[in-house]
Order: sequence, then structure tokens, then C-alpha cells
Amino acid sequence: MSRCESTIRYKLLKATEHNWGLACPGDWSTVTWQIYSDGSYSVRAVFIPLLEDLKCCKKSKSMKGQMDAKAFSELKKALNVKQWKDPNIKIDACDGVAWDIKQYASDGKLLNTSGKTGYIWS
Repeated sequence: MSRCESTIRYKLLKATEHNWGLACPGDWSTVTWQIYSDGSYSVRAVFIPLLEDLKCCKKSKSMKGQMDAKAFSELKKALNVKQWKDPNIKIDACDGVAWDIKQYASDGKLLNTSGKTGYIWS
């Protein structure tokens, strides 16, 4: 990495957690994490509208922060694993939490993905 590239902030990782379980008004629908090359992050949670809010829209909450240097270093090591998901493992579940995870290069190119949105089994 050149000296110039190290100062350019870019989206390194986007991970979205989907609530595919039984959900009621007020429950979370999705939570999306975006982590940047400088260790900063943003998190956005979207909630299923309450009955009185149905005419309006989904509610969301957002926050931003900075990852601890050690945690960010561990994340970068984990991202360098060659294969994130074993394609031979097929998960067919009816409810629970599903994920969509994508890693990006400094030019915005997709480097790695967890594949189509689905369950992660380890």
C-alpha cells in the first residue's frame, strides 16, 4: 500500500444482519454495520413500525464510532481468510438471523462476500 492510499478513507466492510424470525411491531428488522479503513464505523438499525406508525414509515436509529485499535487489527486479520463460507454447507432454516457481508478494496471493488443473504453456519 502506498503512502497516499493509507490516508484515503474508504468503506472496508459492510455487514447486514436480517431478522428472519417471528417479529412484531417495534422489533428490529435489519442492523447494518459499515466499517471504514481508518477503523471508524457507522451502525444503522431499522425497526418494524408500531401499529400507530404504520401510515408513516420504518423507524431507524444510527450511531457512529471508532473501533479499538486491537479489535480493528483482529478484524483485518479475519478478513484475510481465503474462503469465508464453505460452499458445500447448505443451510435451510425457516427463521432466525441471516447475514450479508461484503469486503471492499480502496477503489470500491468487491473483494470478498459471504454470498447471497442467508444463514451463517460455522
